Amino acid sequence: MILILGVNGFLGRQISKQMIDHNIQVVGLGTRELPAVSRLFDYIQADINDDCIPSILMNYKFDTIIDCITYVAPNHESNCEKQITKSLLKYRYLLNEFYVHTKYIFISSGGTVYGNSKTQLTECSPTNPISAYGKQKLIQENMILDSCKKAYYILRLANPFGGDQTVVNGVGFVSKVIECAENGEMLDLYVPSSTIRDYIFIEDVTQYISDFYFNNYKSGIYNLSTGVGTSLADVIKKVEKIWDRSIKLNEFHTEPQDFVYVNLLANRKLKSETNREIRYSLDDGLNYMFNAHKGINYD
Repeated sequence: MILILGVNGFLGRQISKQMIDHNIQVVGLGTRELPAVSRLFDYIQADINDDCIPSILMNYKFDTIIDCITYVAPNHESNCEKQITKSLLKYRYLLNEFYVHTKYIFISSGGTVYGNSKTQLTECSPTNPISAYGKQKLIQENMILDSCKKAYYILRLANPFGGDQTVVNGVGFVSKVIECAENGEMLDLYVPSSTIRDYIFIEDVTQYISDFYFNNYKSGIYNLSTGVGTSLADVIKKVEKIWDRSIKLNEFHTEPQDFVYVNLLANRKLKSETNREIRYSLDDGLNYMFNAHKGINYD
């Protein structure tokens, strides 16, 4: 039995589907109401910081926890680490009391914990998060390293795309570009089009997470990425070509202080440990999405 924290977010939904397909018993925790018709697993509607959580969790015996939760980051960067650490006190308590003796899979952020770098980043590269979100993820990583006694896997995820992803708080660039192509909408771009990201298709993401669930790999930190960087401009061109639509671009020349402009993640450790190659390139994933939108079976 597994517990998925943040089950009704984009990643949580996709992971739960993958596990259910493997006939794994799933318990999901999320803050939003989940329609009964879509519940294929036990669902706990609550915030992870609610006082009722410890007593609820005592009713289950989980062998694995998959943590997809994103905590609300502070509004200001001043004393950011102190604010985040305080907000994660309940998280540390739950780690020590309930999670310490289960396999723990934590979805971290490869796009933010390292900071800016023009070279390809390995798991041994220095971490230098410049955003509140990245600092939050790194603090959680350190809590897990201090607390977990059984197998733990910190997966520093690149930029996932595909599935039923929607644009939330600026996250989901590929989905936004496709939406603009299909609807003839203007694409507002608030960061340079030269920004580099590593886009990994959701089918690869969930497959790797399943591998970590079903196998006893060496505990540690893994970049969950393709190892290939693509600029925002090239993503737009690829979508225009596949959808055969032109996208009108409205560029705002801003330079956010807490933004990562180049992010390239090496995945040699991931592929070596799992003995699995990335199945979908960015082009493959985009074609898959195009065919899915048209009702075509890509496989």
